[in-house]
Amino acid sequence: MKKPLTNMINDELDYSQTYMRNKRLPRADIEFSWTPEMLSEIKKCKKDIIHFAETYFHIVTLDEGKQKIELYPSQKRILKALQKYRFNVINSSRQFGKALALDTPIPTPSGWTTMGELKDGDILFNSKGESCNVIKAHEIMYNRPCYKILFDNGEEITADEEHLWFTQNRTERYHMCEGTIKTTKQIYDTLYAGSKKEPNHRISTVAGGVNYSKRELPIDPYVLGLWLGDGANEGAQITAGKRDVFEIVNTLKQRNQFDEIIVTEYKNNVYGVRPTTKNTKKITSLNTLLKQYNLTFNKHIPDDYMLSDRNQRLDLLKGLIDSDGYIDQKGNCRFYNTNIELAKQTEKLIRSLGYKTTYREYIPTLNGISCSKVADVRFTPREDVCTISFKTQRIKHKEIENISKYRNQWNYIKKIEKLENSVPVRCITVDSPDSLYLIGNTFIKTHNTTLTSIYALWLTCFDDYKRVVIVANKESTAIMILRRVALAYENLPNWLKPGVDQYGKKEILFGNGSGIAISTTTGSAVRGDTVNCIIIDEAAHIEDHLIKDFWASVIPVISSSKKRTTKIFMTSTPKGTGNVFHEIYTKALKNEDDNNMKWHAEEVHWYDQPGRGKLWKQDMIEALHGDKMLFEQEFNCAFLETGDSAIDMDLLNDLESSCRPAYQVFEDGHYNVWKEPAPGHIYGMGVDVGEGIGKAASVIQVLDFTDLTDIQQVAVYSDRFIHPTRFADIINRVGHHFGCPPVLIERNNIGSEVIAVLKEIHQYENIVSYNPENLLYGDIRPGVLSHSNTKFNGVMNMRYWLNACKVVKLYDIASVLELKTFVRYPNGTWKKKQGDNIFDDRVMALVWCLFLLNDNIAERYYDIVEEDDNGKPLKLAAYVINQPGMFKLDPFFQQTPNAPMPSFFDMSPDDGLNELRYQGWHNLQ
Repeated sequence: MKKPLTNMINDELDYSQTYMRNKRLPRADIEFSWTPEMLSEIKKCKKDIIHFAETYFHIVTLDEGKQKIELYPSQKRILKALQKYRFNVINSSRQFGKALALDTPIPTPSGWTTMGELKDGDILFNSKGESCNVIKAHEIMYNRPCYKILFDNGEEITADEEHLWFTQNRTERYHMCEGTIKTTKQIYDTLYAGSKKEPNHRISTVAGGVNYSKRELPIDPYVLGLWLGDGANEGAQITAGKRDVFEIVNTLKQRNQFDEIIVTEYKNNVYGVRPTTKNTKKITSLNTLLKQYNLTFNKHIPDDYMLSDRNQRLDLLKGLIDSDGYIDQKGNCRFYNTNIELAKQTEKLIRSLGYKTTYREYIPTLNGISCSKVADVRFTPREDVCTISFKTQRIKHKEIENISKYRNQWNYIKKIEKLENSVPVRCITVDSPDSLYLIGNTFIKTHNTTLTSIYALWLTCFDDYKRVVIVANKESTAIMILRRVALAYENLPNWLKPGVDQYGKKEILFGNGSGIAISTTTGSAVRGDTVNCIIIDEAAHIEDHLIKDFWASVIPVISSSKKRTTKIFMTSTPKGTGNVFHEIYTKALKNEDDNNMKWHAEEVHWYDQPGRGKLWKQDMIEALHGDKMLFEQEFNCAFLETGDSAIDMDLLNDLESSCRPAYQVFEDGHYNVWKEPAPGHIYGMGVDVGEGIGKAASVIQVLDFTDLTDIQQVAVYSDRFIHPTRFADIINRVGHHFGCPPVLIERNNIGSEVIAVLKEIHQYENIVSYNPENLLYGDIRPGVLSHSNTKFNGVMNMRYWLNACKVVKLYDIASVLELKTFVRYPNGTWKKKQGDNIFDDRVMALVWCLFLLNDNIAERYYDIVEEDDNGKPLKLAAYVINQPGMFKLDPFFQQTPNAPMPSFFDMSPDDGLNELRYQGWHNLQ
């Protein structure tokens, strides 16, 4: 017997009529009592999907907040096509997201960056802590109403009033609803709840933390953590108390990194533990490793450890907690240390593992005497974060949950302030399934808007026994897409909805027999299932081998429909050529069948959105650094093939014709000099570091910046087999040959070792430091960390000087040939073509050399006399560095036979004559 539903005129439900006590979910067994007007509306919606969408479907827009959707003509055309045609493939341009301040910290798999530094193709973290891609990094916006959001963990984020957040308010908590999407302004207006003015909105932490890649770490993470907490500053000895020493020794033995663990009692019940190595040829000692990582007398967590995979970071934390941590009887963990910077890094480490932390600094007292300042980090673990049994037995072990019921796994919005003065903001679009991505030092989840599937909701609401399957390449992705559709359902009027029979994470079933489920792009996807509609979102971005296996599973399901009513709705933005999406779309345009399937193609261009005209297009092309082809891909549905050169091919041909043999050749052809160094000239050096094992080359590019309308390539060094330490010697000698100019060195991997030798041994003072703000925890070190952001900016800068200005003269034929094979890939990045004998080491050294003319580098290392219309340096002032040996050719270099003799300089004793004699040089009489 169905229970009658009352109060439908007011669209109200009591809890007995709801599914799981959620007033937005009517039960399936409820007998609805509609008014004549409601029946008329239901009939209209069933007949006309456009009427349904524009009357009852709500979105959140950049300017107007939550409102009924106003469909553009192209959107109406596509919805009608979905009704009319069986197989639809939609090629769509990029859309806009919501805006955050440019200095907002953004965690990425390669370190930290900011909203202002992001570019298309960058890799971020989604709400699950897994990688997602920046589909579009939009232009900067000004004069937007902005707010500063303060979280209870101390995080502060500045966002515009229409930025989207997925929060759970107090009412949603009470009704066991995961939460809904809200704008900053909506949160501001409902900030507190109840008479006690408690925080109303909260955002869950990242279950399990973020997922970095596994790294080769020279010191076992647990050993390093233990030493950082209780190790001697000057060496490898670790202090342990009587209660813990034997467990620590056993754990160290299990790590199997060192040959022997020596234990010495040097105080009453206080022991020294020293990991040692007997076979020095096989294993590097801990003492040596600590020195190599610059850790002795400088305790800190190196970047490689902060950016390692979760198990490695958890092992590091276990060592820290075993040494300087404490677990109380309630299972709460505290980490104390007088090394404030180490404590701050430890807090960031804990946050990256998915925990909410509290942090404070204070000065403790002992017998009334003030002691050193101490930092105190607190959190509540749900897994083993240590190995000592006394501590682990107190931990309250819990399953990791995506939406936790525990208060300490939520970040509460404590306060929001409206800013009197606006700040520049920017929005991005990501391919995260729920459009969520992580921001801030504490990994806060935030949102960027995408259109939900109106068609899926319409079909299941107004037709009986229709089954829709949403397909994605990962189950977690598909779950979040389904949740997005569910949220749209919940915002419909109750009288318009079919009742809920099942409302899960993987499937929703309605009382009319219709439902929506998820699947993945696997070989067994939807096989044996009865499906009426398959929706594939962002098909071009699904890995090619996955979607091909998926087709083999889907086609039998489609062909088994006797009434031929099964539909497929495939939509995506372009991602190069050769993938399944491109093949199907191309055949559809040609009216060709694909596997006996007749596809209907639709396109949504940039100009289909009202308000976008020629001026908007011009602004967008400028925001893309003048890249018209990239604009065509991102906004005009064009499929770019891999292979477009980063530099105009006609220009490359001109540069090739200008190449000539070097004036001087040294080191068996590795060091080529086209123009002698001259006092008063302004030089720059860019360095790309190889491992010296015959693969990637170690390269130095030297450019003459004296006249920025005529930049000259004057020298190139390249060697694939040179040891990094000797390469540092080469950089030093080349630098002195050209007057010790600024040198920008890529410090990835072995590059940091080269920089250390150049700085500490040779004391080369002009090593350039380049780090975007907040990158890698604010660490400013010599060199440049090459990741997707900096490489993109570097290539864009190179294209400006070569392509746009055409002021760079290259004489090295190998550099030009590498530029010819340095090509664009579909995601907008540039790198070498695939091939065994194709390299890009000279190109990257050239990129870093020209990057010395980047605004925030040039102003620190050169005297800019004049700028061009684009704010780039136009004229530099000459500089003089008074160092012995400048502009002399170091006798270290051996001249290649038949090459011109090197230049000699007449130097007085005060200028370094004694130094020359010491090196074996003789006076010319």
